[in-house]
Amino acid sequence: MKSNHPICLFFYILTCFFFSCSKEGHIPENDQPYLELIQDRLDCMNMPRPEGSYNYPVYPGMKAWDLLETENEKIQACQIPFSILESMSTQAVIQAIWEYPFFTDIAGREGLFQTDFDRIIRETNAFKELEFRRDGGKYLLERYQNMERLASEDLLVKSYEIFFAQSEPSYQLSYPERKYAVQCILEKKSKNEVSTLFLMGRLMEGIFYPPLMEELERNQILKTFLETSAIDQLDDSFINKIVSNAEEFLVYKNEGYLELIKDELDCMNMPRPEGSFDYYLYPGMKEWSYFNSTSHMFTTSQIPENILKEMSTQAVIQAIWEYPFFFELLTSIRDNYEFNFQGTIGYTNAYQELITRPGVGPCLLARYRPMDFIGASVLHPKNFELLFCQYDFLAQLNDQEKIEVVSLAFEKEFIRREYYGQISGTAEITWFLIARTMHSARYAPFMKEVEEKENLQMFLEAFFIDWRPSQAEQSALMLYSIYEFGLQFINYHTLN
Repeated sequence: MKSNHPICLFFYILTCFFFSCSKEGHIPENDQPYLELIQDRLDCMNMPRPEGSYNYPVYPGMKAWDLLETENEKIQACQIPFSILESMSTQAVIQAIWEYPFFTDIAGREGLFQTDFDRIIRETNAFKELEFRRDGGKYLLERYQNMERLASEDLLVKSYEIFFAQSEPSYQLSYPERKYAVQCILEKKSKNEVSTLFLMGRLMEGIFYPPLMEELERNQILKTFLETSAIDQLDDSFINKIVSNAEEFLVYKNEGYLELIKDELDCMNMPRPEGSFDYYLYPGMKEWSYFNSTSHMFTTSQIPENILKEMSTQAVIQAIWEYPFFFELLTSIRDNYEFNFQGTIGYTNAYQELITRPGVGPCLLARYRPMDFIGASVLHPKNFELLFCQYDFLAQLNDQEKIEVVSLAFEKEFIRREYYGQISGTAEITWFLIARTMHSARYAPFMKEVEEKENLQMFLEAFFIDWRPSQAEQSALMLYSIYEFGLQFINYHTLN
């Protein structure tokens, strides 16, 4: 009987835990005893404990913890069910990792930080959940800048730096956010701590900072340190290399950026707006080729919200115009342009900022008027039409402005057709803009046609055109009807 006692006790604890979760949730009504056990972690945070944070059912200092005989039993007892994690905020998920009973074990052996993180934290449900959160990097940075490095909790800060240095959450940081994190380290943190150097180096490596990448190509010791945290041959000279790179990182500028976007600037036919954002990495740069995933490219190219808030509407539009993936909108399957727009542009911070602003429609119209549709960057103006035809922006135009949009669309497509000697393969985008503008204007004859034609409804909603042989003729007639209604729309309002 005695040999079965620990197993029975373990399952008893787990049964009580899961029963309490299903009945009352994972936060007891009286959590003061638990908070006393984690007081050192709360003090070190220097910020309120996030709402909805998780209370571990067993914890060092509890009798139940001492009754669990093996480390594996304790680890299993501290796994948070995914059903609970999914309902927690990102800050609460990070807090669960911060309060994890074995969290500080990852900083116990200098030189083995990465090995111990992979062994102790990577396989927890909480970290797996964090990997799916799009805002994890942002909140990790926010917490780090608030964190106090007190002597009594130094191991906690070291552990957090190792956690922050992991590629999954840190990939979500843009260049300005990485720059801010490095600045925070240089100004407020201990630059000589191995964990701090590990984090600082990885923040720069993660965005392929050119001087550091050149250093890593010729310095195997430093490269190994940033890969594994190994410190066997790490001396003051290597520490100084990381610190000096970090200091230069804060003032580094992409001097060749405007040359890289010259074609895009030429076809604008207007000055680049004051306060426009310079992307740190861009197609055409050697460092861009280092990326091994589209998601890393995407997150690195995001503009932090605090910067976007300070930018003019024209500068935000310019950020979308120069966005590294903007030119790829027309590389998708022909009838998936709108879907591709939402998947490529719709999730960017710049677009999310833009849809909250009034007066975007008139700003887009002001850019559309002078735009050169036969310049070197021929795809950019057509991509711009996909941006312009979003209903949120068309709704901000008055009737006269909507007439002007349709007139300009005809004019620019005819110019392209005359220049190229044939109807361009992207003419359907222009008809999409014309159709959505008339739909936004509630032009009665066109609205009646929309009610009667299902293929027109599908086109307006998702840019879907059915080019199967059995439907191709009807699709061509549908596009021609947009052409005719567009001319009528202009003439009707001109006469009236």
